[in-house]
Amino acid sequence: MTDAKELFKAGELLSCLIEGVNKDVKESASEAPHLVRKRLEQIVSTPTFLNDCVEVLFSQLVTDPGSRVLFSDPSLRYSLQVFVWPPGFENEPHLHKTWTVSAMLQNSLVVFRSKISEAECLKSQPLSVFAGQVGVLIPPQFHCFRNEGSDAAVSFHVFSRDHNPRGESPQTVLEDPPQTFDDDDIFAIARMAATSQDKRSAKLIRMAFTLVEVPTKLRIVKLMAKIDPDQAVCLGNLLCELIGEEDAIRLRRALGTFQCAR
Repeated sequence: MTDAKELFKAGELLSCLIEGVNKDVKESASEAPHLVRKRLEQIVSTPTFLNDCVEVLFSQLVTDPGSRVLFSDPSLRYSLQVFVWPPGFENEPHLHKTWTVSAMLQNSLVVFRSKISEAECLKSQPLSVFAGQVGVLIPPQFHCFRNEGSDAAVSFHVFSRDHNPRGESPQTVLEDPPQTFDDDDIFAIARMAATSQDKRSAKLIRMAFTLVEVPTKLRIVKLMAKIDPDQAVCLGNLLCELIGEEDAIRLRRALGTFQCAR
């Protein structure tokens, strides 16, 4: 889990967001989530913010493959998380005790909401949310998400924490999906970095290459070829050392096409 000092080194806009949220959570529970939403709306569609999140996440996964939380406030007031929702994924209606601010980073999700019950949540009018949009969930509100698209969707969440009046340790509210990031998740996040057209995109795709198994490494090479054929060739040569001779021959032929396309 990344601490504040590391974040300030890693990402300008992500660090600024954290500075702002630290101020916002000092306000009343009725005001704080809307202040956080306004901050996030100003930066969520920028390539810099997207790649700030990707860089911090990938850096964490290098040292801790089981890492899930992008940032946890040292004062235990909130946490930041990035989720990847594979095509067809949907979770069960559930309820948070505290407010949440959520933003779509890439592609879209369908959201169902109800203040009444889980059953009413599933019957509610679905709301489609797209990349760049930011919403607030104020309890009590049952909700669930569904990815009806053909590609993975990526979302960003600010979860406030439940401060127990009895003095017990605050609990982090963790949204579904709870699993660690698998190869498909990492590829989806790398693809988001590639489409952001940020100067760090190639660097982040190289990081993704180190985090995945051989089949996904090939997908990463193809992804790199779209933005930097020279670096795709370099990654492809590294991959040739990890696969069988016949596969390596075919891959080298493909790498030749990358070079010819320059």
